[in-house]
Amino acid sequence: MGKKKRRTGEPLVAPPRRRRRIRLLLILLGAGLLAAPAVWNLLSRRRGDAGLSGSGRQFLQQAAGLIARRDYPRAQAELRAWIEVHPDDAEAHFYLGVAHLETGNLEEALQHLQASIDRQPLAMEAHWKKGTALTRLGRFPEARAALD
Repeated sequence: MGKKKRRTGEPLVAPPRRRRRIRLLLILLGAGLLAAPAVWNLLSRRRGDAGLSGSGRQFLQQAAGLIARRDYPRAQAELRAWIEVHPDDAEAHFYLGVAHLETGNLEEALQHLQASIDRQPLAMEAHWKKGTALTRLGRFPEARAALD
């Protein structure tokens, strides 16, 4: 059977799974996290892909949602617990760094953003957030180096 053709004027409706992804994209866009490579990786993965298990992807999506809703203390607590079990998770370090950056814990944000960069060197959003933290600390030469 072929796909059902949409009639002209008929509203385009995405399947439920895609609607959830679209909603998450809109939330992340509002939080300024949309450009994060980690976010795109989360949204593009499917079951059976290499990387995180379904529960791991789901956890990081929930953490991103907490950050988008500005529930930073809860996001920090949950991400710290996750990192204790999964210390090499670059995305978790990134999100924890962002949560610390948003609450003004700049030194701790730098530690986690650097941990994310060490594990995923091409994650441009982590470099950008690190540069932001360094700028807020007044460490301008280091910020410039982070952004180059």
